[in-house]
Amino acid sequence: HPMLAYQDMSSVSTIGSAWGIENLLPDTLMVDKYSGVSVKWALNEPLLRIGNFILTIGRTLTALVLGNILGIALHEKFPWIIPMNSVVTALFWLLLRIMYQPAGEKIKR
Repeated sequence: HPMLAYQDMSSVSTIGSAWGIENLLPDTLMVDKYSGVSVKWALNEPLLRIGNFILTIGRTLTALVLGNILGIALHEKFPWIIPMNSVVTALFWLLLRIMYQPAGEKIKR
């Protein structure tokens, strides 16, 4: 993809607008100054909508990082958190891998 289409943060995405922890990032933190894409906008991209809950890239990364932090901090009392977070990480990775695959095309290995 030579060029990423820029969408204004105020416009609603195809599955609805989202607010998450990624909105705490400053608009000046840019992925690419040429296209005008901010990190905030990129992390606010929706992945999946389940009912009224919208799973964004930022929310997914936040959940995975917090899972690791909790797993490390509470390892003595709750040793199952890190393995459970690893399973959730694998499921998110699989979901992204499936969604990335163009229709009718096999996944390249």
